[in-house]
Amino acid sequence: MKKTMILIFLLLAFALGERAAAQELIGSAGAGYFWSVKTPDPTIGNYEFVEAKLMFGHKIRYGPLANYTWVYAKQSKETPYYYKGRFYTLGLSFDTWGSVLHRNYYAWANPGIRWDYDRGATLGYHSWQKDKLFILQTGLRLTNLGSDWLGNSLFMAEWQKPLAKGKNRFSTDPEIIKEGIPYEKGAFRLVYENGVKKFSFSIKERQIRFEPILHLGYGWEKTYDRKYYEYGGGFAFSYFKEWQRELFKIKVYRRQDFGGYNPQNLDGSQAPSWHVEIVANLLRLKLKK
Repeated sequence: MKKTMILIFLLLAFALGERAAAQELIGSAGAGYFWSVKTPDPTIGNYEFVEAKLMFGHKIRYGPLANYTWVYAKQSKETPYYYKGRFYTLGLSFDTWGSVLHRNYYAWANPGIRWDYDRGATLGYHSWQKDKLFILQTGLRLTNLGSDWLGNSLFMAEWQKPLAKGKNRFSTDPEIIKEGIPYEKGAFRLVYENGVKKFSFSIKERQIRFEPILHLGYGWEKTYDRKYYEYGGGFAFSYFKEWQRELFKIKVYRRQDFGGYNPQNLDGSQAPSWHVEIVANLLRLKLKK
């Protein structure tokens, strides 16, 4: 599957490149660490991702996108539970920028197809699930360059919907693998971040901005109709060129269910958890002017 995704990505990039007036290669990566609290069976885990986009055009740009994300988690209990996930995404990216109401804006949308492969295991039990999902990621950044306080807002949303029923298998005996009932992986997440105050300094004649940021979020997962909220903060480094471009961001936030958590109930609720996340834009290479 990975070879097929790479081939499609390269063919699409070549086809677009024949017609485009400008080309830019964008690469980013990120990592996170999380751990649950207020539970007798805490979960700890981490995730990493790499992403590449090849953009064409000028004012309104478009191009292919590829993302690879991997996740590990362990739930500590009498018989520990281990989880490993691999997610491959192939899609398109669209973006544009300009000015409105005395603010600069940058907006984007990334529709695509995601292939999920999950594996879970305890002593004497193993499970596997495969899914194909439609995913849409959108965002809007509004920047007031004349204001040092609360002048940089970011809105992001992500929605995913299964394109077909997932395939689930499980085993309680090394010699026997059975068909299981797949989890439904519909989900939605909305994030709002705001820069508190801009602090500027120069590196090689480029003005770099440092900002403490506030983070708020809301999410929904269809599997158990789970709803949660997030709150936290962090800091970001960025610079302005047509729009506010982030170089590096780190944030810490807490996630917890609206209905609370009761380990005695099998309602799909989860214990509150802390998350530390780092995202870096590694590459922004102009291929053609």
